[in-house]
Amino acid sequence: MQEDAAANFTTLFRENIKLNFRKTRGCLYVSLVKQDTCLSFQWAFWGLICTALAPIYLTIALITIYCIYWGLFFVTEENVLIVKGMGLQISKNCPLRQSTEFIPFERVENVFVNEVILRQRVVFMLTLLVKDCTNKPKLYPLFKDLLPRLDCIELIYRQIKGFKFS
Repeated sequence: MQEDAAANFTTLFRENIKLNFRKTRGCLYVSLVKQDTCLSFQWAFWGLICTALAPIYLTIALITIYCIYWGLFFVTEENVLIVKGMGLQISKNCPLRQSTEFIPFERVENVFVNEVILRQRVVFMLTLLVKDCTNKPKLYPLFKDLLPRLDCIELIYRQIKGFKFS
């Protein structure tokens, strides 16, 4: 039996994201996808201003540096795949790269919603309590690059707890 669900939310920075769930007998897949992933018009405007004020080679260099930065560090999607009896696979997608990390179930102690101070404001993050190699507890925040709002985090938390995570 497979259940699929999707909902639209916003991030703390008022960007549109889509939350997708896919639940099967032994797996739960949670995906947050940023909807507005193209380079914004404001950067094109600033590119024109730079062209008017700076030499063309400096403008090309700045635009190239920005495009490389955007392609390598601008997160467009964050995913968590929970497989019963095995663990969690956490992945992030950027336009030019993808990173994946696996955490076995033996290392995961709990999942909870945590308050964090970030950029002079209090934000909520879905957090895993994970034991490292020396059995010391370590906090591992999920969806830390897209920063969904509390209503989205609560929905994800309920789905994970309802999946019999702990």
